[in-house]
Amino acid sequence: MAHPSLGPVRESPLGNNVRDGQRGTSIAGSIAGSNMGSIMHCRSAHHLARVKPTCPDLRQIESVASRQTMATEQQRLPTRERRPSTGAPIVDITGGVGPAGISRPKHKRTLTGFGAGEIKTSIPEPQREAWKRNQASSFRDKDGFEREVVRHVETTLARSMFNCDEIAAYSATSLAFRDRLITDWNRTQQRQTYRDSKRVYYLSLEFLMGRALDNAMLNVGAKHIAKDGLNDLGFRIEDVIKQEHDAALGNGGLGRLAACFLDSLATLNFPAWGYGLRYRYGIFKQEIVDGYQVEVPDYWLDFNPWEFPRHDVTVD
Repeated sequence: MAHPSLGPVRESPLGNNVRDGQRGTSIAGSIAGSNMGSIMHCRSAHHLARVKPTCPDLRQIESVASRQTMATEQQRLPTRERRPSTGAPIVDITGGVGPAGISRPKHKRTLTGFGAGEIKTSIPEPQREAWKRNQASSFRDKDGFEREVVRHVETTLARSMFNCDEIAAYSATSLAFRDRLITDWNRTQQRQTYRDSKRVYYLSLEFLMGRALDNAMLNVGAKHIAKDGLNDLGFRIEDVIKQEHDAALGNGGLGRLAACFLDSLATLNFPAWGYGLRYRYGIFKQEIVDGYQVEVPDYWLDFNPWEFPRHDVTVD
């Protein structure tokens, strides 16, 4: 409805229909919000007569609008994440994937997996079914154990039956048992994360854990399988176990007590972690030279297959 006090309608330089008494400018809401002190968005001659705002010219408006458009486009451009981020948000890939885009989806996760409220929303059902169909399966009998050992000798260690010595047999056997332990480890961690229960973190300067291979054989109840399988492949289980060094992470009652605590927590299915120090050279290795004791570094980490470097988890 036309107001009786307003003049005739005319066209402003910006193409807007204004009346006499109005300034021929129209300012976007975002610009008006950022320049509220000097720019006001007026609608009628009554407002103009009372306020008399000072409005920028057309070139200033176009310059500000173009800068805001460029800033918005830069914010929308995806960036490449070079390593997994534990705090990265869930994003959808809608554009092209290339050097300037995202190479793969990033997930907001904890160090042990998705939480209870994120599993169904973060991973679509087809992807979950594909993962379930191709889950790693561990050996359950002697033939399966022998296949795993030969596979690790030939692919992981790049050896063959002609140059596989006892150290290589120990490494391949340890890797076969480690694969079986890791499948159980992943299921345990995901189940505990899903339940969102409180965790126990046991901190100790020493952990006298002993030899991992013999302990793993006993824990999974497959030492007899390993004995028969290694015998078929030409090795004695006693000679293979003897290739492993004791984990040089402790030497007294404190370390043995800490190891017993961890064994009990794992047996009773408590969500617990042990934290300690990784001694590179252990305590020391004793040698007798000309009747005298000589201390040398204990290189217990040589041929150690029981570690997983977590390069994406660091503490500064």
